[in-house]
Amino acid sequence: MKSVNRYPLEKIACDLAQKDPTLKIGILTRDCSRRALNLLYTWDQLNPENIETLTVNCCPSSLTSHGDCFYLKPKTTGEYKKAHGIDYNDSPKDFMADHDSQDRLSRWMYEFQKCIKCYGCRNVCPV
Repeated sequence: MKSVNRYPLEKIACDLAQKDPTLKIGILTRDCSRRALNLLYTWDQLNPENIETLTVNCCPSSLTSHGDCFYLKPKTTGEYKKAHGIDYNDSPKDFMADHDSQDRLSRWMYEFQKCIKCYGCRNVCPV
């Protein structure tokens, strides 16, 4: 079972920080949420001095090797994904060098064709 981030705490923290920039905020975070917070700090959406985090682990599971948090630990990509040729350890620079701009545009257009404009990705994205 995969947890669904229905109400991203990072977005709620951004809204609270906009209303009161001096407000101290505490957030329970997972590793993926920490990455989102770091990005929000970089974009000056949140002040790290006003945010206290308590990091918790995702639920332990026998399916850990198939989990979706592969990008947090690129050296330990799940065996299933390795067996099926999905290598998330590839460098973006290598991808850019191997594909011209038309190939990259074609890839994005293919992905966008599947979109049904439900805005679920926008609502779930922690950034």
